[in-house]
Amino acid sequence: MAELISTGPVPVADIHAEKRLRPVSETALVSLMASIGELGVMKDEVHLRQVGGKNSRLVLIAGGHRLEAAKRLDWKAIPAKVWKCSADWARLMEIDDNLANAELDALELAIFLAERKRLYLKMNPEAARGVAGALAKHGSATDIVSFAETVSEKRDISPRHVNRLITAGEALTHDEIRWLRNAEKRPTFADLEALAKVGDQHERSQAIIRFSNGDAASLKKAIANTNTSPKKPPAEVSYQALMTAWKRAPMNVRQRFVREASDELLAAGGE
Repeated sequence: MAELISTGPVPVADIHAEKRLRPVSETALVSLMASIGELGVMKDEVHLRQVGGKNSRLVLIAGGHRLEAAKRLDWKAIPAKVWKCSADWARLMEIDDNLANAELDALELAIFLAERKRLYLKMNPEAARGVAGALAKHGSATDIVSFAETVSEKRDISPRHVNRLITAGEALTHDEIRWLRNAEKRPTFADLEALAKVGDQHERSQAIIRFSNGDAASLKKAIANTNTSPKKPPAEVSYQALMTAWKRAPMNVRQRFVREASDELLAAGGE
């Protein structure tokens, strides 16, 4: 399934970080850089995937914060393990690295758990039933225990809680994840559990936008208010979401958007 090709320093400039599941946390990054400064070394290597043949590229699997720390410290090279593996195996390692080592809030934990379940079922279709017994083994792992039990022990939560987080993560769309990540407050597990029970997509979007805009103290309250409020047309919901994203985006991101979408903006304005 996977082959370790090499271990040793790799030029930082040669590493591509693409389509990461989790953005770099500034708080975690500062903590990591302080640790590196105190110890004088980076405790763990980054893991890379060799993609392609003759003109192959090195794509980051695990260690996004480690790579960013190396860039900010102006390192020319970083300790790394390079693997020849499938995209699914690489994503699974990225997920497990975060589940095992990262400080994840309820939203990020739900996202990672749901994605791990999806990948496991894709890679092991015969295990479509009884996912809680999925083996957490890959690479050099030696502990063969159930996925839910592994996360439960690491996070000090019950396997039942783990499975409820998976359900909450499975209910989230890409847009909903982006809106929730941009919200002033981070949603709690109770928020995500309540959101997972909202079957109407329009109501879900309205509630998330209310929460993201700071119009509700919690996502759970935003959902309750949405259920008793007149429904807005889908176009209005989309417009509010677009304006929220625009207002929160840094100026350089707004300028890039205008440059890259100028033709479409002009065409839309002429209609």
